[in-house]
Amino acid sequence: MRRSSLLVGLLLLVVEGILYAQETSEVVDDWSPPQLTAVSILSNNANTAYAKVGDTVWVYFTADEPIDPTTVNVNILGQVAALYRNNGNQTLSKYIVMDNNGPEGLIRFSISNYMDPAGNEGSPVSTVTNGSTVMFDRTAPKITISGVNVTGGNVVPNFFNSTNTGVAITVPIDNDASIINSSLEIVAKVNGKDAGSLGTYTIASSDLGRAKAVAAQNNNDLGNFGEGTSITFYGIVSDVAGNTTTSDESSISIRVDKSAPKIGNKRIYSSSVDPTKAGLGDIVYVEFTASEKIDTVAATIGGQPIGGLEHIRDFTSRIWRQMTSADTEGVLSFSLSGGDAARNMSAATATVFDGSQVEFSSSGLKILSTRIISNSSYGDTLAKPGDEIAVEITSDLPLIVKDATISGQPAAVDDLGENKYLFSIVVADQDQVGLAQFAIDYSDQNDIPYDKLTAVTDNSYVRFYGTRPIFEEVTIAASGSNPAIAAVQDEIQLTFRIQDARLDSSSLTIMNKPPQKITVLGQDTYRASYVLTEKDPEGRIEFNITALDPAGASSSITATTNNSYVVFDQAPPADFTVGQVSASGGTVVENEWNSTNKNVRVTIPIDNDLSLIDGRVQVLVSFDGSDTLEIGSAVAISKDNIGNSIVVTRSQDEFTKARYFAAGATALFTARINDFAGYERIGTASSNQLLINEVEEKSIVESIAMASSNKSYTKGAKAGDVISLIFLTSEQIQNPVVTIAGEPAVVVGFGTNWFATKTMAAGDSEGVVQFNFSPVDMNGVSRGSFTETTDGSQIVYDNSAPVINHLYEGSFTQDEDNILTTDSLVLGMTGGDSLSGVAEFYFGLGTSPGAADVVPWTKTKSIRDTLLTGLTLQYKVQYFASAYAIDRLGNKSETISGDGFMVTDGSPQVVPPKTIVESISIASSNRSFSRGAKAGDVISLIIRTKEQINSPVVMIAGEPAAVVGFGDNWFATRTAAPSDSEGAVLFHFTPEDLNGDPRGSHSTTTDGSQVIFDNTAPVISHLYEGSFTQDRDNILTTDSLYLGMAGSDPVSGIKKFYFALGKSPGAADVVPWIQTNSIADTLLTGLTLQSDVKYFASAYAIDRVGNKSETISGDGFMVNYIPPKIDIPVAVIDDTPTIMRTVAILDFEGKGINMQEVQTLTERMRTEIGNTKAVRLIERKAIENIMAEQGLAQSGCVTDECAAEVGQLLGVQYMINGMLGKMGDSYTIDAKMFSVETGETVQAVNTTYEGEIEGLLLEMQILSWEIVGLDVPPRLKLQRAGETEKPTMAVIDFDGRGISVLEAQTLTDRFTTEMDYTDRVRMVDRRTMTDVLVEQGFSAGECTSEECAAEVGAALGVEFMINGSIGKIGNTYTIDCKMFSVATGAAENMKNLSYQGEVDGLITEMEILAWDILDLTIPQNLIKKRQMGTRAYLESQAFAAIKTKQGALLRSAAFPGLGQLYSDKKLEGYGFIGLEVILLGLTLSNNSAFNAAQSDYNSNLVSYNSASTQDDIANYRALVIKADEEMVKRNNNLLLFSSLTTVVWIGNMVHAYLTGPEDVEDRPDDREAALPIRIAYDPYSQQTMLKWEFDL
Repeated sequence: MRRSSLLVGLLLLVVEGILYAQETSEVVDDWSPPQLTAVSILSNNANTAYAKVGDTVWVYFTADEPIDPTTVNVNILGQVAALYRNNGNQTLSKYIVMDNNGPEGLIRFSISNYMDPAGNEGSPVSTVTNGSTVMFDRTAPKITISGVNVTGGNVVPNFFNSTNTGVAITVPIDNDASIINSSLEIVAKVNGKDAGSLGTYTIASSDLGRAKAVAAQNNNDLGNFGEGTSITFYGIVSDVAGNTTTSDESSISIRVDKSAPKIGNKRIYSSSVDPTKAGLGDIVYVEFTASEKIDTVAATIGGQPIGGLEHIRDFTSRIWRQMTSADTEGVLSFSLSGGDAARNMSAATATVFDGSQVEFSSSGLKILSTRIISNSSYGDTLAKPGDEIAVEITSDLPLIVKDATISGQPAAVDDLGENKYLFSIVVADQDQVGLAQFAIDYSDQNDIPYDKLTAVTDNSYVRFYGTRPIFEEVTIAASGSNPAIAAVQDEIQLTFRIQDARLDSSSLTIMNKPPQKITVLGQDTYRASYVLTEKDPEGRIEFNITALDPAGASSSITATTNNSYVVFDQAPPADFTVGQVSASGGTVVENEWNSTNKNVRVTIPIDNDLSLIDGRVQVLVSFDGSDTLEIGSAVAISKDNIGNSIVVTRSQDEFTKARYFAAGATALFTARINDFAGYERIGTASSNQLLINEVEEKSIVESIAMASSNKSYTKGAKAGDVISLIFLTSEQIQNPVVTIAGEPAVVVGFGTNWFATKTMAAGDSEGVVQFNFSPVDMNGVSRGSFTETTDGSQIVYDNSAPVINHLYEGSFTQDEDNILTTDSLVLGMTGGDSLSGVAEFYFGLGTSPGAADVVPWTKTKSIRDTLLTGLTLQYKVQYFASAYAIDRLGNKSETISGDGFMVTDGSPQVVPPKTIVESISIASSNRSFSRGAKAGDVISLIIRTKEQINSPVVMIAGEPAAVVGFGDNWFATRTAAPSDSEGAVLFHFTPEDLNGDPRGSHSTTTDGSQVIFDNTAPVISHLYEGSFTQDRDNILTTDSLYLGMAGSDPVSGIKKFYFALGKSPGAADVVPWIQTNSIADTLLTGLTLQSDVKYFASAYAIDRVGNKSETISGDGFMVNYIPPKIDIPVAVIDDTPTIMRTVAILDFEGKGINMQEVQTLTERMRTEIGNTKAVRLIERKAIENIMAEQGLAQSGCVTDECAAEVGQLLGVQYMINGMLGKMGDSYTIDAKMFSVETGETVQAVNTTYEGEIEGLLLEMQILSWEIVGLDVPPRLKLQRAGETEKPTMAVIDFDGRGISVLEAQTLTDRFTTEMDYTDRVRMVDRRTMTDVLVEQGFSAGECTSEECAAEVGAALGVEFMINGSIGKIGNTYTIDCKMFSVATGAAENMKNLSYQGEVDGLITEMEILAWDILDLTIPQNLIKKRQMGTRAYLESQAFAAIKTKQGALLRSAAFPGLGQLYSDKKLEGYGFIGLEVILLGLTLSNNSAFNAAQSDYNSNLVSYNSASTQDDIANYRALVIKADEEMVKRNNNLLLFSSLTTVVWIGNMVHAYLTGPEDVEDRPDDREAALPIRIAYDPYSQQTMLKWEFDL
């Protein structure tokens, strides 16, 4: 087979060779290369001479002979072209598709490597034969719309009104030749949707670089756009290459408004008192309501131009004109045409709807004179009750009196003729002081009113003394040693001062007798004296003072103004016998005292003797005839006790700690009474004696509980409720007698279980219900008396309804009869229920007392001021607010109503048109929050009218709404868009009746409903990992994590908040997503975090309408947990899981302290409570966010109710609030923590502080620990030591390492002594310390550990212990010191230092350390001692003379300032020296000038005496006078400056002595001066030595 194949192949080769030989024998030789006879280029663009990106470009060419198409290479714009067509291997075309890579401009090409069959290659070709070209253009043209203007008619920017005919659009044309002859198309958008082309335009070459204004070709389409639609425009431009650009939508929009407003509800009135009359200067108004807002008017009043246009409310406006003499008298006409914002003008109107009119008159009368007088006998400018006050008026024309009052009283009118009138009143006895006022309302004979007449034309006045004279100060005193007690022959001095009145001495009495003497002490101040005799009655001194005011009115006083009094007493108290004596509390047995009793009650009768007032009663006791002893303190006798008895209660502690008290003894009680004068009387002992039986008897009662059948409040009862007493005894008892509320109860039961009940009656006493249960065992033995439950339960009986103190309409503070707003109402309401508290409070608003036809009964939980909003009150309609309350037990108060109010706008009362609307409500399709909406939600307005109306135009959120309905039921909807304004969705609805008349304008719902548009997602402001206040990258605990989180949604509020924990941002693989209702700081517990693993907290929020925030994550954190070392003792930790209480603190209320200081102090408490680690505290920012959402402010939330409401919103368990006050120089702090759920106070603390306000910071820190129930840390007690009791402290000998034990003890003693010098602590001395160490089995130097120090501290009873060590490393000494609490073992402070030098330098370091460990400022002398070195300092002190006050005094006596310099007070010293030098200089200067003037005086006087001519005499006389004046001036200066020199000199001496060095014996803080033996350094022997100093 293989051989056959080879043979066949060989045969074929032979045949081919034969054939080839035959062919070649026929070919002619060809040496000519091929040539291209036709070459062209074109594109598939609509314009074949241009190409854009994506177009195809072909090169066509034809050769003069066939060529090989596979070898031809065509390159177009740098790209190898692909074969497109081949016609007989002679005509070919190749192409490329244009992309973004090639350069713009003329597209170049080349054709090469084309060969004929003979293998001849043609020359490369790169030009066309027909002149064709293709330009590449890949750049799109630019286009913007810069202007949109309406054309034709009355042009108003941005509006297309009924007069406009077209729109012109301005398009800036770019200087781009590629757009010549290209198209420009303008497209309109209506309400954001394409509405078709307005025309296509050609761009000419002349348009390049200019703004082209084109008119809409399809102008007729504009008229077809819907009323109220908004039209915007955009353009489309193409260049010659076909690149197309669409411009942005024009920023200018055209609103179509071709409807003219409709004018209705027209009325005319005047500013005059009578709105139907007008005079010169009065303003005439034409008020009207339009179907839309009016921006311009064409109007006249009385045929004259108007003065202006005013908008009143909504779509109600008015035009006005002030009347002048140019106006025509008579009834005024008007003409009015109103234009809207698009300048569509309504038809002119000249009629009113209510028949109103205004009559104008330019003439009027004038008041010529007005005066006021009185007929008082004390002068016509004074008046008292009973006098007559008259006002005289003279006018040029007759007047008609409408109303006249004088001092608020109606005045009688008397026409005196000749246009004179007299108005008069008789002054009533009322409380009024000051100038008498009057008001006269009048008009002229044409009934034109004028302003009320309230002022005189001359200077006349009448001052009214309607109140009696005022006694500003009245005091009384006796002349004896005690000014409040008088005896026979003592003088009684009555001192008093009278304001604006004179004394009626004839009516002045003391003890019902005239005083012996009356002394005038000063202006309006007197003193009356009276000497007591035996005939005067005992008791309080009585007196009477009478005064007359300038108008003759009298007033008397019989009591002092400062509560002073005098008692006339000549005898001791009367005999008395002590009454009933009994034990109380626990098991009460008559005439016995046992260990269960709590108090002793002693009844003491008080005689009807006024001298006993402010006396004292002292209880006395004697045991088995022993000495009579006082128990407890004396009790004051008040005025109410006179003639009655006093029950004195003495506590168990006071009774049992009395001397001779013993079991089995009998106590006999009496009492001592001291009257105010000091006389005393001991009464007869009581017939009741107490046998002391201290043997404690086991109580027979196991439990007693109390309950009520009231279903509303189980801890209370009202009349008809059944109170039950359930008691269990430890053994069987006889059928007991039980009283409840003072009445026998119904008792059932047997053995040890009993049940007593009582139905409460209306006559039972209110308050805590009392009971008594006296069990008797089966042997008939009484087993005590019980009046308290064992479980603390109690019932409050409340049969009284709550009380509403006041109901103010229109204001929080006072009742108003008129208000100015129609959409809101302020109600001021207070009240309460002192027993069970208010449970429900209802208020309503109606058109009659007790009605709620305007605002239905609204329920709250407390009585407080309220602001009602969303109302639609009508003008001049009388409304009444009503309210009632129900307490916890169901008692209902009476329904009270206000006295009514009306809404007025200050204009005359006109009956408003009856509203056509019956109801308007608004709703949203949002399923999460029906009162909110986001973009895409449908907002619906449901309208019901009282009669049929035309199809209304309704605007919702500023855009036209789709309206469906008919007759009197209409439904308007609009889909909320992202561009809508956030907040309350506004709407506007102007109904027209079937006659086409507008019937008011409405923009509020009738049921108060509203929809909030919120299209913004919530914001999470921060997410802190590891802390509430800052982000941490590392934490130390594996089982818990603090997350500080804050955020808000200011529009609709947060609905859901989610947070989680994972190992990557956004993950929740460690703690799954947790949902809460608000964004707040959170403590996660029960975790099992791993060390060195990075965790991420994540969170997101969703608001009420469903907007979701972005999920944010922290930057991650790691746990660096360091386990304790095994060789170090570790405290045992209770790892039982605990739940931390969540607490929020509101800013305290400040009284006498400004708000900034209160907030600072409250913030200090927040910080310190956070340090306690006892509660989880909510940050201030979270509180502010919640309160901002609720429209509250912290400074205004001071009540418990408000605090509880905020606590519920925050989701906390407890709230802390309080008050910071200032009284005089003292500050008070009251704080309490209460349960948000129950309102029960769980902790209350208070304190009083005297000092600078900065000290309150420390007090707030201390209260922070107390209010959470923890002990105050010793560090805070130590800080307070400067103002209060000093803490106790002891120092254990420092451990010496590298120094001897003796040196360590010496340095310890120096340290202890220096701490005592600080005067901030109380130190235990070494002897006491040594005794305790010996008792504990330690010797000196052995007790250096903290355990030993704590044990010794406990034995010493001190609060703090200090231990430490002193070591030496090389030439460096180290000192380590620690102060710790004996009670807790916690370190309060730790200090360490290093020192290089001699060992005696450690003395200074230990002294400095004593101040440093207490965080006190180190004294300057110790700093100086450290700087100089101990030896140098001691040497300087040893050989320095001791400075004394006397030395300072002597030096300052020599010259001012020297004593101060001696005492190292350089500033004061140089100050005195400088001042004294100046004064001495001034004194010497004036002395020199005085001598010169005296010399001139003497010489000129001699010349004057010898002068003979008149001129010389005059000349020398002038010189003598001048010299004399200079002498007087200089002499006065000498007296002044010499006096000042002397005063400063003496003052300098006093200052030098007072501020000079303390004497040796008076220097408690001078270590070197405490003894005459001092330590000194001897430089000659180079040793420290003792130096004795003696005064010679």
